[in-house]
Amino acid sequence: RYGGYGYGNVSMRIPPYDAPVNHRAFVITGTQTGEVGVLTPLNYTVVTAYSPERNLLVSEGPCKPSSESLTHGSVYDQDPAIRWVIHAHSPEIWRNAAALDLPTTAPDVLYGSPEMAGEVWRLFAETDVRSQGIFVMGGHDDGVVAFGATAEAAAEILIGTLLIATKLKGA
Repeated sequence: RYGGYGYGNVSMRIPPYDAPVNHRAFVITGTQTGEVGVLTPLNYTVVTAYSPERNLLVSEGPCKPSSESLTHGSVYDQDPAIRWVIHAHSPEIWRNAAALDLPTTAPDVLYGSPEMAGEVWRLFAETDVRSQGIFVMGGHDDGVVAFGATAEAAAEILIGTLLIATKLKGA
């Protein structure tokens, strides 16, 4: 479906890790960088503050932050130990979310929206997403978000889930 390419975005928390909610700064890939072959520093920006309630992002850098920045910020707000967030597109995981028992945002909530940020808070309050390290974006075809203390941990969750999903009927 994606021609062998992976689209999405990635972010990394930066100190201070004990910053208040909505001020947990992170570096994130810029908007519309999915087709860039090799990313350079010009393809990243720093989000310093965000407010889903006001649909507000404050960033510093050479490009505009990803449209998923509010979602990333809401994940970081759940636990200072979360240092990496990966948003990817995986038809295999997305189609098999129920069979994989993955927490899933409401299907009527659009990606990148303040409502999606609210869905992140709901998932952390009502599901075991914290221990799973991954959730599916029900209103965003193929949208999946994995997170962890390291880039490797988040990627292992994503790839491990993909491996299981590809073995399921209908993947």
